[in-house]
This record gives sequence, C-alpha cells and structure tokens, in this order.
Amino acid sequence: MSANPLASPVTVIHGDNRLEIAERVMTAREAIDPTGLSTSVFDQASGAISDIAAAVGSPGFFGADRLVICHNLVTPAAGGRRKRSATSDDATDPLSLLASVAPGVWVVVIEDSLKAADEKRIRSFAGNVSVDHVQVPRGRALIDWACERARRYEAVLDGATATRLVEALFPGTWRQANRRDDIAPDLYRLDSEIAKLAVSAGMDSEITAAMVAELVPNADALDIWGLSNAIADRDQAKAIKQLETALDSGQPSEVILGQLAAQFETFAVVNAARGRSNDIVASRTGLSEGRLRQAGRSARSYTRSDLRRALCEIRDTDFGIKQGLHEPEDALMALVAGLARRPRSA
Repeated sequence: MSANPLASPVTVIHGDNRLEIAERVMTAREAIDPTGLSTSVFDQASGAISDIAAAVGSPGFFGADRLVICHNLVTPAAGGRRKRSATSDDATDPLSLLASVAPGVWVVVIEDSLKAADEKRIRSFAGNVSVDHVQVPRGRALIDWACERARRYEAVLDGATATRLVEALFPGTWRQANRRDDIAPDLYRLDSEIAKLAVSAGMDSEITAAMVAELVPNADALDIWGLSNAIADRDQAKAIKQLETALDSGQPSEVILGQLAAQFETFAVVNAARGRSNDIVASRTGLSEGRLRQAGRSARSYTRSDLRRALCEIRDTDFGIKQGLHEPEDALMALVAGLARRPRSA
C-alpha cells in the first residue's frame, strides 16, 4: 500500500483543474482504502448533511481507515439546494460536522471555488485541515506541465513542440486568463493528445512537431474556435482572415462548413441549457464538458433567433454547394462575412 497523500484529516481542494483534483482523489483512495469497503462518496454533499455527519463520525470497518469524499459541500452544485435536517435551525452551520471527525477518518471536500469567508468557516470547525487551490496552469507553466506529462507516458516532448501542441488545442486561451470571458484549457483533452502522441512516438522516443501536425486536429489547419469567436465578436475582417488561412492550408471547404455547423449547433445547445450544469448537459447530449465550456463564450453573444438564422444560413449554403449552385470557396466566404456582419441598429 502506498503512503497516505493527505496531509490532514480534513483536506479541502478547490479550483478548475479537474484532472489533477481527480488524480489526487484517486491516489488517496488507493492509499487509504484500496478495497473501497470503507469509502463514502457524496456527489451533492450540501444536500446530504446528516448522512455525511454519520459517515465522518464512524470508524472504518474492522479498524481500517475510512475515506469520506464530499463534492460541493460548501457550495451547492448548479440547480441544487441545501437540505435542512428536521432537527436543525438557521443557527446551526452545516460545516460543523467537520468538528466531529472520528479518529482514522479522512475527509476530502472538493469545491469548484472557495470564498475566503467559507475557508474561515471550515477552519473554525476543523482543528486539523489543509486547503489546496488547484488551478489549470497557463503560459510557461502549461508548457512545463505538458512536457512532464509526456515523461509519464515514457516519451520526450520539448518546449517548442509543446507550445505548438497547446496553441493548436487552445488558441488564445493557453497563455493567460481572459478577464472577461475566460475558458481554461481542457487538461483531459491535452492529456489524451499527449498519450496518443507518445504511443505514436514509441517508448523513450521524441514527440516531434511533424507528429503534432499530422495527428493533432487544428495543428496545421483551421482554428475553428478562432473563426467562431471572430464571428461571435462580429469581427468580419478577422473572421475572413481566419477562413483564408484555413483554405490556404488546404482545408476542404466542406470540412470547414461541417465544423461551422457543429459549432453553431453546440452554441444552440448551450443557449437552450442555460442554468444547467455542464455535466448534466454532457450526459444528455453526448457533447464533452470541455466542448461545452469552450462554446460558452461565443454562445453568450447569440439569442435563440440569432442561432436559428445562422443555422439556416449554414444549411442553405451547404444545400447550394451540394446542388452545384455555388462555388464552395465563394459561398463559404459569403457565409462567413454574413455571419460576422454587425447587426443593424434599431
């Protein structure tokens, strides 16, 4: 059994780095309770206070350590409500259960974000607590993360090639956070691409720029997010430039049109699902949570009628090209120019 990675009986982890948080929790489970017999997981913990209180106050089976994992204990998930027990009143803080953690019980609290006041509340109840903020790295730190990840897969990735990789996957977002509409790089996607490249390179071999160009979507072709963002910003000149770059690189018109259709269909899903969490929308639509987060920025620029009109224009263009009524590149230029045109003032 590996050493327990938790520094304190109560560990609070918060931040947007879902991959590393999940890996920390998995490491803790393997070290503390590899059989899973003494582990309790509460996905909507704010609505299960009495059950959690019973779990943290109970030692593990046959004297084994117990692990209690609580998601959204401090802040309810989107759409969730905190339940009150029949015996509690407004003066009773639900986090007071952290003051009654039995010996041998390890509690992990996972939050998307944590306010300073909430951290203070936690510390007032838990005598021995550690609070870790785990953010998605940006800029040079993200490049270093990618290189280290390649070493985990027994491959070599240098800084220049790693930069090419993250630029292809997360154009405009990987260097630093955007104060207005930030979308953090999806580390699950980056990890998956690195694993694929490592297999292609072979054990202890180098991942080259040529491999990235060949195997990673958008590395040498269309920056579809850059195009859709330019359209959403009504930046017609930038949208046309993005499109010209894609066409000049050999990207087929029909592929670009298909990608635009997929993008705007995703915007429509995000628009219609406002108020619902990405994990619920992903489970119902089959779209990844990363794609839904990425689409959120542009989707906010559209009303439902805007999206209906855009999808009709995309499908009309597609029909015209397939019927031989339009030259593909000319039709695509006209479509993008129209989608990116600023609406007339009322």
